[in-house]
Amino acid sequence: MYIGKKRIIIYMMLACGITWTFNIIQSLLGITEAPLAYPFIALAVFGPAIAALIVLHKKVPLRDYIRHCFTFEQKISNYAIFAAFFIWRFLLTMTVGDRVEDSTLYFPLLLLPISLFTGGFEELGWRGFLQPQMEKTMNAVPVAFIFTAYWTIWHIPLFFLPIDPRSPIEIFFMLGFFMTNAFTLAAIYKLTNSVILCVFFHAWGNALTSTFMPGPNWQTITGFSLEWLMSMLILILCEKGIIKQQRA
Repeated sequence: MYIGKKRIIIYMMLACGITWTFNIIQSLLGITEAPLAYPFIALAVFGPAIAALIVLHKKVPLRDYIRHCFTFEQKISNYAIFAAFFIWRFLLTMTVGDRVEDSTLYFPLLLLPISLFTGGFEELGWRGFLQPQMEKTMNAVPVAFIFTAYWTIWHIPLFFLPIDPRSPIEIFFMLGFFMTNAFTLAAIYKLTNSVILCVFFHAWGNALTSTFMPGPNWQTITGFSLEWLMSMLILILCEKGIIKQQRA
């Protein structure tokens, strides 16, 4: 069901407003260290989902939205696709990054549950609502570019508030990382029509970068550019019908 351009714009504004509110409260309280920061981060991460529930109120039953987002009953092919992206991102991040001292190769798996609440559950809004709505009137590639720009804006408090301060070169690097993630998550959703698999991949990516800390160097740029091109190609092939995509 297409809810219209006006409601999509309202959704984008609400998602930013809700998330930014929790970011600003956290900043004003001066809470930047774990574990005290985790509740504020989790509330901010759920901003996109809360905004979706508000916009979909009286249009889509809550039960249907939850079922769409948390369906674990998937085709085996969907889990195979997820596994391929899962392993690829692990190998890529491990290769280009520097492992944090005292961490192990399985450390990202230990971080995964926390990473769901510090990033993964954003996808309840992004893939559970925004991408499929935008793709009602546009092709997947321009949607992914627009989402990259919007996602960057959504992250603005992290750049300028003393929550997680970044240098200018780190911010520039993060913009490229946002674009790669935007296209990869769009491709996974396009291939599987699964929100929950996107939730776990998003969390997995966050857990990996926390473990291996890929820096702004040519190896990282080359590796993640390759993933971006691969994901964009998948989106193009899906749009042309060359690769079969799952339907809602």
